[in-house]
Amino acid sequence: MQQQISELRKQIENLEILLDVLERDGHIVEAERAKLQLKKAKLGRLTAGTGWQASSN
Repeated sequence: MQQQISELRKQIENLEILLDVLERDGHIVEAERAKLQLKKAKLGRLTAGTGWQASSN
């Protein structure tokens, strides 16, 4: 479970960086940001009750 949380957290961080770069280059990334919010919600559910803190970004 902790490995799954760590992997999801890393995916979220990488996706945030990618979306920032794409947005700066003029790409429309709203749909992907919505998917990112879903991943963050999943991370929040996984971390609830485990003592791990979800990223607040």
